[in-house]
Amino acid sequence: MGIARRFSKHCKSAPVLVLGGAATVLIAPIAHASAIDALKPHRAVYDVKLEKASDRSGIRAMDGRIVYEIKGSRCEGFAVRFRFLTRVRSARKTFTSDQRNATFES
Repeated sequence: MGIARRFSKHCKSAPVLVLGGAATVLIAPIAHASAIDALKPHRAVYDVKLEKASDRSGIRAMDGRIVYEIKGSRCEGFAVRFRFLTRVRSARKTFTSDQRNATFES
């Protein structure tokens, strides 16, 4: 029970997982705490560019950007935002794709 208390002292409403006995109560908070502590708020931006396309693809060029952002903490929960913006140019048209995803985990 001491390990579970140490884990829960960081947050006012820390979850304690009980699945099947005393061993689970002691192991689950440790595994959860170490995985959560490894997450740090950050933002990463990657510029992407197609180096080579086959002649049969019809694609002349492709470029874009990937943005990955994580915010939050063990107590607040974590918000993750992902965006992948691409521009594909063919002989006739330019296509733009803007994919976005946002999730929250507490």
